[in-house]
Amino acid sequence: ETKRLLLHSLVRPPTTLCTAYAPADALASPALAPHDSPAHRVFTGDRAALSGLLARERKLWVQDAGSSHAVLGLSRRLGDKAPKVIVDLCAGQGTKTRQLAAEFPDAVIIATDTDEDRLLTLRAGAATTQGRIHAAAFDDVPALVKQLSAGLGAGLVLVDVPCSNAGTLARRPEAKYRMSSDQYARLLPLQRDIIRKGA
Repeated sequence: ETKRLLLHSLVRPPTTLCTAYAPADALASPALAPHDSPAHRVFTGDRAALSGLLARERKLWVQDAGSSHAVLGLSRRLGDKAPKVIVDLCAGQGTKTRQLAAEFPDAVIIATDTDEDRLLTLRAGAATTQGRIHAAAFDDVPALVKQLSAGLGAGLVLVDVPCSNAGTLARRPEAKYRMSSDQYARLLPLQRDIIRKGA
């Protein structure tokens, strides 16, 4: 077990696809191998084949299993309380935003990030969703929520706060060298502030 764990950060991490929302025929590709999570597959082909598959199948995307579990099955757990307006408060590149749109097909999603480059990426992605996803600057989110919810507020706020990246060590093995009590001391107040703003 120790050897397996040590080798984990020395091998190239697999390309994992979230397949939870894809039609069954999209999973027929021989390049999609089983994953421990039934909602995911491991892509075994080359980069060109991956690009082609993702262009053809809009309900497939690259996403680590651990990253998707915050959203997977959330609509089932909420039942008849499915939100009409959702805010993805720390949206990053928009992968969970896309997953929220698939999980809640009747909702409008507002995505934001304080990083300007990420916000540009979010805006480019939102422009292709026929108004389902809105990308907005952080300070503009409250007014947009009010407008899109007719003053009722957001039904769900996803807050994926900046963290230690311990869950991404397969992709970022160097993150383990940045983990320290100083890092946690910096992150905790930031996380609390973002959660307060989300509330």
